[in-house]
Amino acid sequence: MMEPPEEAAGPGTGPGADPGTGADFGGGRGAEAPVDPEALERKFQRELNAGLVSLVLLSVLEQAGGELYGYQIAKQLQQDGGRVALIKQGALYPVLRTLSANGLLASRVEPSLSGPPRRYYQITPAGREVLTRWGGIWRDTRDFVDRFAGGAAVAGAPPGDSAATTETTPV
Repeated sequence: MMEPPEEAAGPGTGPGADPGTGADFGGGRGAEAPVDPEALERKFQRELNAGLVSLVLLSVLEQAGGELYGYQIAKQLQQDGGRVALIKQGALYPVLRTLSANGLLASRVEPSLSGPPRRYYQITPAGREVLTRWGGIWRDTRDFVDRFAGGAAVAGAPPGDSAATTETTPV
C-alpha cells in the first residue's frame, strides 16, 4: 500500500509530526534540510485560506442583498480587499459551485449579448444560518490566535503596518 503524500494527508500528519499535538517539527526530513520561508508561507496561506474563502464569499453575498455573478464578486474582493488580494479570481468559482451544491447559495444562468452566459449567485436562508455559525467560529478562532500570536505578529510587523495598529474586523 502506498502512503499518501504529506500534503494530501494534511498539516501535522507527516513523519516528523508530534503524535500528541499533530505539530510537524520536520524531524522526518533530516536536520540538514534548508528552510524555505517563502514556501512555508505559501503553504500556510493556502491552508489558512481553505475555509476562509467560503466564509468571505457568503459574507459578500449576504452584504450584497441580492444577486451577484462571479466577476462582480471578484471585483468587489479586489476593490475592498485592501493592498493584498488573498483570494484569486480562479479560486472563487469552485467554491461558489460547492456552496451552491450544498444549498448555501442559489444560482441561475442568464444569457449575455456581450459574452458568455453569466451565473448569478444569491445567499439562501440556509446560507445565512451557516454564515452566522461560521462567523462565530471565526471570531472565537481569531480571538484565540490573537491571545497567543497577536503580540508576536504585531511585534514583527513593519512600522506603520495597518495590521499592527488596527483590529481585525469580522468577515
